[in-house]
Amino acid sequence: MYRLLTTVVFILAATDIALLMVHEFNEHQTLPYFTLLAGLIFLP
Repeated sequence: MYRLLTTVVFILAATDIALLMVHEFNEHQTLPYFTLLAGLIFLP
């Protein structure tokens, strides 16, 4: 259960970063970093 949650968060963070980098990286530059931070917090 916990493993699934961390995997979903990690995938969401990865797709969020990819989409923002491709789509509008200049406007929402800090957003992907926040999601990545959240993923790293929930990882352990």
